Amino acid sequence: MAFRQLWWSLAVSNVCDGVRLAALPVLAAACTAQPLLVSAVVVLPRLPWLIAPLLAVPIDTADRRRFLAAADLSRGVALLAAAAVALLAGVSIPLLIAVGVVLGVGEVYFNSALTAMLPAVAPADRLLRANARLATTETVAQSAGHPLGGFLAGVAAAAPLVFDAVTYFGSWWFVRQVPPQVPVPNVAARGDGLR
Repeated sequence: MAFRQLWWSLAVSNVCDGVRLAALPVLAAACTAQPLLVSAVVVLPRLPWLIAPLLAVPIDTADRRRFLAAADLSRGVALLAAAAVALLAGVSIPLLIAVGVVLGVGEVYFNSALTAMLPAVAPADRLLRANARLATTETVAQSAGHPLGGFLAGVAAAAPLVFDAVTYFGSWWFVRQVPPQVPVPNVAARGDGLR
């Protein structure tokens, strides 16, 4: 049951990631004709992955479900705020960069916590299959989000922001259904297998 909830949460969250990856550059291109600024909207949200090991350090010793929930909630709130700004003042490059970076950091925490939590929710003899299922779902869900993101960006500037906000809250709901987990001990910290 816990694995299934995580699986649904991953699927929903990665549809959002796909929508974002397609919509933000489209919205940026509608704001400016300067390729460098459009590139900044695409590249800067990916920078958190360069420091992902540093960002993910607390996940090893905490309730990973909290990190999943916090990542979804923070991304949903950031997107609602960005949608409100877009409706009131219009979309701008600084707004797209700011929301993109917040979403990028949330993605690092979400993916790292989910990966670390997997051994606690999947039996050891099914871990390989569970991992493959999550990896496949991530690819398919993001791929499904790409055309949806382009379509929503064409409908209205705030449409992909509102869609992703609501969908991240849906992912958060699935995470909340997972019972709290005891962190799986870090093998390297115990020294097992190092001799």
